[in-house]
This record gives sequence, structure tokens and C-alpha cells, in this order.
Amino acid sequence: MIEKYTCGFNLYYPQARRDFAFSLIKGMPGVGAIEYKVIRDFVRGITDFGEINPNYTGLREMPRNMVLHMSAPSGKSLGIMVLEPGKDRLVRIDITLLREDCRGKGLGKHLYACVEKALADGTVLYVEHVTFYGSKFFKKCGFNRDVDLIKILSSSNRIDVDPGECSRILKACV
Repeated sequence: MIEKYTCGFNLYYPQARRDFAFSLIKGMPGVGAIEYKVIRDFVRGITDFGEINPNYTGLREMPRNMVLHMSAPSGKSLGIMVLEPGKDRLVRIDITLLREDCRGKGLGKHLYACVEKALADGTVLYVEHVTFYGSKFFKKCGFNRDVDLIKILSSSNRIDVDPGECSRILKACV
């Protein structure tokens, strides 16, 4: 029954980010588009933002950026990662937010790995204004301390996750 617990991924993107979104989706087999309403409803349902200030401007600016959405097979939202593409293969990760009961179980790593798989070698990923636990998370994903956190993708430093592991984690969340 592992298939029953496989994570689903969808991407919200504003029209201004359409070209980058299409290149990202090409690298994410099975990922389709999603309406912003789903993202908005997920965020509104969060009562504990962890270390993220609920008044953080990035939460209000999400409709201008790309948002990768992770869901359970039932369609229930599990988490999001907000991405802001820059010039020349530069991508800022703004927010990573998981449902309260899914935190600390490894789903954030799967969410991040989905993004990483879609990007070409040489892409620079960075995080600004990282929280304490966010810093620990991204360092586990191979980011290095620079200005805040940075990672330049190569074939030798990508996250390798077992899809079955996501299924096992989901059993504990759903």
C-alpha cells in the first residue's frame, strides 16, 4: 500500500514567472499547476507558524512568487516552499512551511529535493533571513554559510531521497 501514501506536488506561479515555471515543471515529472487559492487556504489553516513571524511580509508577497505545494493522496495540503527565481540560475528560497503535525519527520527534505531535482547544475540556491531551525534544516540539505545560506548545485551534492521514505513519513502524518 505504499502508493497510497505517495506525496503529490503542484506548482503555483504568477504569469510573470511563467517561463521559469515551465522550465521547473519540466524537471519535475508529475508536477502540475495549482491555483493560488489552494496555497492561500493552506496558509490560513496554519495556527502555529513555528519560527516564522505570522506578519512576515513574505507571506503577503507569496502570490508574486512561485510556490511548490506538497499534498497527501487525499489532496490534503502538507506543506509549501516559496521560490523566487532571479537572473542567471539564481533562486531564492523564501519560505518553507509544513503543517504542524508533519514537522520534524523529513517531509521538508522531500519538498526541497523536488525543487533540487528540477534545477540544472550551476544553479545557485540561497536563503535570506533564515531562522534557527531553518538554518539547521538547510545545512542538512547541503547549504553552506555565506551571507545567509547558499548552495550551488552539482551532480555530486544533490539530495537523494527514497520515495518510499516519503510514504512511511506520510503514514505518521495522515
